[in-house]
Amino acid sequence: MASVEYATLRKKRIMKTKFAETIPHAVHQRVKHRGPIAQTWLEQIPDAVAELESAWDITVGALYRDGSDSLVFSAQNGSEKHCVLKMQMPKTQSEPTTEVEALRAAAGYGYVKLIAHDNARKALLLERLGAPIAHAGLSTEAQVEAICVALQTSWQATSDPAVSSAKSLHSLTPGTVKADWLAKFIPHVWNALDQPCSAALVDLALRFIDDRRGAWQPDSWVLSHGDLHEFNVLASGGEDDQRFKLVDPEGLRFEASYDLGMLMRNWPEEYDVARDAIGKADVALRRCRFIAASSGCAETPIWRWGYVETLSTSLHLIELGFDAEGRAMLALAKAMQMVSI
Repeated sequence: MASVEYATLRKKRIMKTKFAETIPHAVHQRVKHRGPIAQTWLEQIPDAVAELESAWDITVGALYRDGSDSLVFSAQNGSEKHCVLKMQMPKTQSEPTTEVEALRAAAGYGYVKLIAHDNARKALLLERLGAPIAHAGLSTEAQVEAICVALQTSWQATSDPAVSSAKSLHSLTPGTVKADWLAKFIPHVWNALDQPCSAALVDLALRFIDDRRGAWQPDSWVLSHGDLHEFNVLASGGEDDQRFKLVDPEGLRFEASYDLGMLMRNWPEEYDVARDAIGKADVALRRCRFIAASSGCAETPIWRWGYVETLSTSLHLIELGFDAEGRAMLALAKAMQMVSI
């Protein structure tokens, strides 16, 4: 018995050393931003992983290097089937997230399949998928089309009683909570950063949020990812005919245009090549129209959520210390302000 305990302790020490050397920089940045709770979570990861290996009969391998808001490890279960172990970083109380509920509601349609979860350890065991769509060698338009297919697959599945119950969809955080959070976050962080842009940009975002409130139809709300970008869409493992699946959802019940609007802030290289603000605005307008055509949703709500998310994300990036990336996105928000749609 003593030798088994010694071997376990030795394994933990080795894991802690290797783990400390491989933590992604973006994870360190978020831990620093979220404070002592996140730091304690990070320190306890090796022990938690060892406990989950025993509880779930899995063997945990390497830590993936592209995490930012969680830590994801390769793993194998007892039947040697490949999977991944995701350890969620604690969020602040004001940040809405119901990831487990979202994955349950989707049941593997459009989203990664949930195998098991441990609420106490904030751990999820998931099917293993492939590389992000950003690395698939596809044009931006092809990526948008594939993402829209994944979204539509999940919307159809969660409206089908044979796949997902109405109860599971209604267990998700309502979009009103996310809208309230954005309406508070944007002016708060703008002031905290000593007002890095004009007040007009903030006022426009708040007006767009209020405009969407007036147009909401909660009965038509769908499963919403809540943080959609080209690195949260992975190639499917090939067990079904789904080409790409979504991962890392916040898990909202919201209007479809919210997720689609997020696609406006992505693929920054397309905006970077524009010669001036007018060029950036033109790229944004063409993208909005393409997203609308690919999804069947109206342009105006896509544009307005796109503007809100572009501004809020730019401020958040600056807040986290990614100044160059944040200010580049802020320039996009300034360009989008010029367009009336």
